[in-house]
Amino acid sequence: MKHLDYPYKPKIWAMAMVVLVFGVMGWFIAQEAINNDRGMVLNGVIHFSEGGATAVYWCVAVASGLFFIVGISALFVSIFGSHRLVITSASISAPRSGFSRKPTVVPLSSITSLETQVIQHHRLLFVEHREGKLVIRQAWLPDKTAFDEVCDVLVRFLNNRQG
Repeated sequence: MKHLDYPYKPKIWAMAMVVLVFGVMGWFIAQEAINNDRGMVLNGVIHFSEGGATAVYWCVAVASGLFFIVGISALFVSIFGSHRLVITSASISAPRSGFSRKPTVVPLSSITSLETQVIQHHRLLFVEHREGKLVIRQAWLPDKTAFDEVCDVLVRFLNNRQG
């Protein structure tokens, strides 16, 4: 079986965009909340008074701020993280999330199924195993070829095991 070892972490440019978009959006919405002097109507259905509109603006600003903070953390993982996806003849290991300190190690013998899905243009490989599920994200691998190679190696292993 082919041994694979790839860096596995969010792309720096994507995390920088998250930080930029949510930081700017949070700042503008907070300014709107600070300077709000009128009500709000959402989709012509929900009507808010001035105070209600200000509360909505603050909620959106706080949510944007939280996404900004998560984005900063993910940006640091992208820059300084050392996560890897490794496939050996015995196991696959990868972090369960970008914030995992230790990789999840799944013995190849415990894999029960593989499924690829595309969710909003993001390709994912769902590795079902006896202890749960490991999700491999194409966007966290160096390129599409690396993702295809990971899929091919695991599919070949399952096919050989099943006869």
